[in-house]
Parts: sequence; C-alpha cells; structure tokens
Amino acid sequence: MLAVVRDADFYPHPSPLPPAGEGGKPAPAGSLSRWRERAGVRVQNARALRANGTDAEQTLWRHLRSRQLDGHKFRRQHLIGPYIADFACIEARLVVELDGGQHAQAGAVEHDERRTQFLQDQGWHVLRFWNHEVLMELAGVLQAIAQVLNHPHPNPFPPAGEGVEQPTLSCMGRD
Repeated sequence: MLAVVRDADFYPHPSPLPPAGEGGKPAPAGSLSRWRERAGVRVQNARALRANGTDAEQTLWRHLRSRQLDGHKFRRQHLIGPYIADFACIEARLVVELDGGQHAQAGAVEHDERRTQFLQDQGWHVLRFWNHEVLMELAGVLQAIAQVLNHPHPNPFPPAGEGVEQPTLSCMGRD
C-alpha cells in the first residue's frame, strides 16, 4: 500500500513567498529575474545584429576578427550596460561604432551622444565612423583604430615610481 505524503508533512510552516509563477504575474521591476529577462532579450538582439550585419560591419569585421589588427581581440555586437557596441576591444577599452544615414537624424544624434557619454563614463574610448568611410576608406579607418590601440591616451601617466624621488634609508635617520 502506498502512503500519500502531503507537503505539510515535510514543510509544517507555509512559505511566506508565493509559489513560482503563481498567477502569471510578471516579476517586480527591480527583481533579479526581471534583470535576467532583459539581459536575455539584449543577448538575443546582439545575436540578431551579428547575423544581419551591414556591408560596412562585415567589411570591418573581416579585418578586426582573429586578432588581425596589431594582435588586439575584438568582439562584435558586445553588450555594455544597456547598449550593444558594434565592435569592442575589451583589453584596450575601445568601442568602434559604425553609423549609417539614420544616425544623422535629429533624435538619433542625441541618442548617440547619450550612448557615447555613458560608454565614456564607464571608461571606454569611443570611435565613430560612417558606413561609407569603412566602405570607401578602409585603410584610413583601420589606421585610426590602430593609432588609438597603440597610443590609447595622449598624456599617459608615467610608470609607477618614475619621476618621484624615493627616500633612502639614510634619509630616514636609520644609519
């Protein structure tokens, strides 16, 4: 004879949390599952963008992929915060964005400026090129990217310890 086991036999106190998925209600706005849901949508969007790249993106990608540009690794359609960067070199903190004609419209210009500001606030250097520049002047675009990769900051800090005189033991009264 089989014994019927009730949940109450194993869990004498009811959980204060509602069972998962009860009532089909969406997760609260600030919840972890809501964040994961949004991240999943962004990942799907990035995959779709990779699959349906413009001619300019495909052309530039042929020259950036597999560490072909001075040994730097680039990712295509890389998620950074709420945005998807066309190309990103994580080790150099460089984002390369390609813009088509729709980016010249009034609303798009402000959006691009907010996006660039966000990326710069996160420590990324942003380069923007028009699609026609990539298609017509590829060598110049690659040279501009390589220049930023090889000289990331016009006034870099000196290496640690240079320019600062270190006290010696004799200066500290420990003869």
